[in-house]
Amino acid sequence: MDQVKIGKFIASLRKSKKLTQQELAELLGVTDRAISNWENGRRMPDISLLKPLAENLGITVNELISGERIPEEKMMTAIETNLIQSLETAKKIKRKSFKIIGVFMILIVLLLFILLAHYKSTYPQIKLYDIEAYHTEFDEPYELLEIFKYQDRSFNYYGIEKIMLCDSSKKCYELQDALDHNQITIDKIQKFLKEEVLSERIQKEILYDGGTSLYYHNNYTAIVCNTEKGNKDIYFGNAEILEELDGAYCGHEKSNIEKFTRTYHIKKIKENDDETIYITLENNKEESASIKLKNNYDILVGKTYEFTFFTFTKIEDTIENLFEFATITRIKETDKRKEEEINEPIIVTEKIMSDAELNEIEGVVMTIKEGTLTPTGATVVITDYSGKSHIYGEEYRIDKLEDGTWKPVDVVLEGNYGWNSIGYKVDRNKKLVLEIDWKWLYKSLSNGTYRIVKYALEDSSLEKKYFSVEFEITE
Repeated sequence: MDQVKIGKFIASLRKSKKLTQQELAELLGVTDRAISNWENGRRMPDISLLKPLAENLGITVNELISGERIPEEKMMTAIETNLIQSLETAKKIKRKSFKIIGVFMILIVLLLFILLAHYKSTYPQIKLYDIEAYHTEFDEPYELLEIFKYQDRSFNYYGIEKIMLCDSSKKCYELQDALDHNQITIDKIQKFLKEEVLSERIQKEILYDGGTSLYYHNNYTAIVCNTEKGNKDIYFGNAEILEELDGAYCGHEKSNIEKFTRTYHIKKIKENDDETIYITLENNKEESASIKLKNNYDILVGKTYEFTFFTFTKIEDTIENLFEFATITRIKETDKRKEEEINEPIIVTEKIMSDAELNEIEGVVMTIKEGTLTPTGATVVITDYSGKSHIYGEEYRIDKLEDGTWKPVDVVLEGNYGWNSIGYKVDRNKKLVLEIDWKWLYKSLSNGTYRIVKYALEDSSLEKKYFSVEFEITE
């Protein structure tokens, strides 16, 4: 390091700042004689003063050590040069001095800190405030494109050119670059989406495939896969992505999703609370109904709108059922009361029957998920098309068929045991999935015919009604 050069550089910068030696000394907590010694090249500032001195002179520590301004494109080269010079100076001048070795180590740490600070200033951590989607502008049909892979996940775009992650100062970073430079994690992106759902800035649906989440924003649609087969891919697309892909995402084939539109004239709107409103609407057949809707749609009395829905389950084709059990994907104002567009086949009520000997609830079926049955447990799926509201707990018992009679299997626990009192209801697809591990209660079941017996409580009466599923253990 050239002390004379550095001293002249300090003097020049001090004068450009219109500071006297005394004023600069007061800012740094040193004497004006120390400032004079630095500027005359007789001494170097103590290493603890390098950063505050550089800040007061409006330069970087690297420029201070170099004794000159350094263009940004030469910053990294200058850091390397200063590091090499520091090494050579330390070897030649103070080889045997442990104090200088300490200074040398501090200088290395300082230079590494400068490198790290430079990296962090270029790639800072993103405190996510918003996600912006830049849509592709083409006349031709869009294609689903795999943009990049990250941590065994495939990131796919449909009708989207790029995704930008923005902080509260509206500084934005491209998604792939941000992940590659560890500015953000996928978990933080998912947490942001969940917080947006809670704030009702976006809507969310969960698929019956293990837990895939669909997020609907007015500028983009995000699909975060979480399937039973382990698919964790992520999709970003425009408003048409779900309709165009038709369920062919997250490793699925095209689905049996029913998609349809209905046209309604808005007769009346009444506020229910801050989150919901009641809307009285009428279709072209002059059938009317009052439905509850989230208070985040721009709907006006006297206007006519086209509602686009999808559903994973079959329901009776009534206005009330569509708004309760189907999912709204778009609401679009239309100029005239056109005929309703109805997909074929027309959605009808699905009738299901249980073949279990014990089933006291019509329209409720319990099945064992394929591939999950073992002598110590199984995953059961409860499907409820009863039309009533039931509460299902985790309590169950296992019976064994012996000589034509069902007999409860003896438990193997000593002393008292209790049941979990958690109550569940089926999801919007009319299904409830429960994982049962009975090893702690029954140990491993021997070969034979068994049934799992559960009960449901009807909301209105809290009356217990039992149902079951039968299975064979043949191992």
